[in-house]
Formats: sequence, C-alpha cells, structure tokens
Amino acid sequence: MLLQEQEAAYSDLLQHSDVRWLSRGRVLERFFALQKEASEFLSSQKSNKAKDLLARMQKPDFIAQIAFLCDIMGHLNTLNLQLQGGGSSVTEILEKVSAFRVNLDLFLPDVTGRKTHFPTLRDVPVSSA
Repeated sequence: MLLQEQEAAYSDLLQHSDVRWLSRGRVLERFFALQKEASEFLSSQKSNKAKDLLARMQKPDFIAQIAFLCDIMGHLNTLNLQLQGGGSSVTEILEKVSAFRVNLDLFLPDVTGRKTHFPTLRDVPVSSA
C-alpha cells in the first residue's frame, strides 16, 4: 500500500463512513500530516481534477490555510468538548463560551504574530511571495 511504502504517519485513509467518529479538526490534522503522500497519489492520477488539486496543494498559501484550519478547529473542538455532557449549569456554559470569545480576540493578533496559539501554522514555512 502506498502509505505503508512511504512509511507515513498513518497507514490508511479513512473512508467517509469511518470518519463520523473523528472531529473535523482531526480529519484536517490527518490530511495535513499526509499531504506528501496525498500529493504523490494525486501526481499518479490522470484526471484534470487530480492535477488541479495537486497544483493547489503545492501553493504555500493553501498549505498555510489548511494549517490555520487545523489549529482553529482544534480550539473549537476543545470548546465543543467542554460544552458536552451533563451537570453543567447555563451559567457555566455561558462562562465557557464567553472565555472562548475572549480567546478569539487574542487569536487575531497572534495569527499574524508569534502564532503561540497556532502551532501547526507556526511550523509552515513563510511564503516569500
């Protein structure tokens, strides 16, 4: 199998029906981790759609956008987990949502600065364009 031959971080890609248990953030993280293997697969395909997607995946801005989505979805998933389950009062839930809104105000300058809250994006090489 291609992923095993490439000694990829994951040995398989999940089918759509198997993705339900993963959060969207986790799916993005997995795609991001497998971008080299995905590019190699797309380069072996003959369809125009595959060529178009491969061209998009080779653009640094596209990679940075995927990295940003991985990070922001991770923050949203954390909030989602905090809001799940019983035993929380409306006041506690509102406090968690309010705290997240404050974090969003911190994220805005951070995303263009040190990227403290965006570790995946921080590790993406900066485009020289």
